Amino acid sequence: MSCLATRLIQLRKQLKRQSAHLQRLKIKISQQCETLSVAVDDSLHSDLRATSALPDCTDIMQQYPKDSFPRIFWQQQMEAASRKNARTMRWHPLMIRWCLSLRHRSSGAYEAIRDSGCLKLPSQRTLRDYTHYVEAKCGFSVEIDSMLKSASKVDTCPESEKCTILLIDEMHIREDLVYECSLQFPYVHFACNDMCGHQIYDPLWEAVWRIENCGLKVLGVTFDGAAVNRSLVKLHKAPSEDVQHKTFSDDRRFFLFFSDAPHLLKTCGIVSCLTSEAWKNIWWNHLKKFYDEDSNAGMGLRMVPKLKYEHLHINSFSAMRVDLAAQVLSESVSQALHLTGGDEVSETAHFIGMMDRFFDALNVHNFSNGSKALKPFQLPYTSATDFRLKWLKDTFLCYLKDWKVSVQDRVGISTSERNRMLLSDATQLGLEMTCE
Repeated sequence: MSCLATRLIQLRKQLKRQSAHLQRLKIKISQQCETLSVAVDDSLHSDLRATSALPDCTDIMQQYPKDSFPRIFWQQQMEAASRKNARTMRWHPLMIRWCLSLRHRSSGAYEAIRDSGCLKLPSQRTLRDYTHYVEAKCGFSVEIDSMLKSASKVDTCPESEKCTILLIDEMHIREDLVYECSLQFPYVHFACNDMCGHQIYDPLWEAVWRIENCGLKVLGVTFDGAAVNRSLVKLHKAPSEDVQHKTFSDDRRFFLFFSDAPHLLKTCGIVSCLTSEAWKNIWWNHLKKFYDEDSNAGMGLRMVPKLKYEHLHINSFSAMRVDLAAQVLSESVSQALHLTGGDEVSETAHFIGMMDRFFDALNVHNFSNGSKALKPFQLPYTSATDFRLKWLKDTFLCYLKDWKVSVQDRVGISTSERNRMLLSDATQLGLEMTCE
């Protein structure tokens, strides 16, 4: 007790000294203001007050359309800055969605922006209330069905907008996961260490049944080339079909199976192949040789400036990047090989051109990109008899089948050599299933 009493006496003395020092500073400041201050007229006084006041964002907001996000953003910033208590702030739904997207990319960066005071943003506790609006649990949920029906506005939207596609994928999730807008509606998830195709069969069709009961029309499902997904497709295979690509739903409407086009692009490795006419090589070394020659071109002028070292020297990480695969298997690379390589690389250039058109045909995502890039395969689809649908089935698919038959008919080579001359079975199946 004596130690605590001594410590208390010391703290009181220290507080008394600090208070005396503060008082002396106040007196000194008052004296300097009286002796060194300068009087200003009313006009200068008004200008100084206007300069030091908070800026009015009204003029900035009026530059944007009403109900647009930039205007809402400025309104929210003004309102949050005027609040004495941040807990009384009510955030606009668009502001909440933007903050969720920002926090999803980096929660640390989001906190750094909040702590800097440059922007007024809701706390992570507030955002958590929105991300955990429905209790996260495995399996199907009546609450999720209700949210899907409300979000899709099935009672008022036209019939064409009721059509939807399911996406099946496996992923490693982390705490406080927030999906991006590219994933339109995460419907159901199941926790597992491993899974077989027959275990997905019942959940798939229950999902179709529940979604169609909400008023939507499920046209098909897309997935990557994982073994479990290929096993699921085989469960729907009819004995008379070589490649199963569709089945019937309850109302006799086609239910289609698609392989994910970006995944197919990544798995289309460059191999040695045999065409139906003669031996021709599709080699990765053709691209490496072209890159070396193009990189050493004088004056810094290159035919394919986007082609970098990381495109051609693949590791386990870069092998999963779709952007690298799309830039290698592109029309510009195909044309450059045709111009510089001659007949030796003609089949490599032809294969790259075919894959570029295949990906363009399955990657149409807006109305203007095809016309801006002068690529007809990226134009929006407007007819069920579009030339690209015929090209996929009659040209691209026949190219793959002729390639496969040519290699299989080759004699005097081992099974391992024959496999190296072809795309993998999973990639071949995915391409055939999607093109059909």
